[in-house]
Amino acid sequence: MLLRGDDGRHESVNAATNGEIGDEVSGTTATGGPVAYIATVIRNADTFNCFAKAAADAKLSVVNITSSAAPSSFLPYMISYDRSSVQLLKITLLS
Repeated sequence: MLLRGDDGRHESVNAATNGEIGDEVSGTTATGGPVAYIATVIRNADTFNCFAKAAADAKLSVVNITSSAAPSSFLPYMISYDRSSVQLLKITLLS
């Protein structure tokens, strides 16, 4: 589900996580499953919602970690970009 936060940013919230955004950035989940990180710019909410639905259909959790992940340590090359519209997504398998 795509939501717009108080600051105007879009935020993906997964019902399976009760809307919680984790503050941990790692390559595996607590159960040892794989984790994928994607940096994206959401230009079209309908397109992002289509992606979120496809991820949910594939039993994937998509969580926006933009506010909790420090770009300088997570994606060092992002320091030189205008990051105001870049969203960092953490994708894991739903358990």
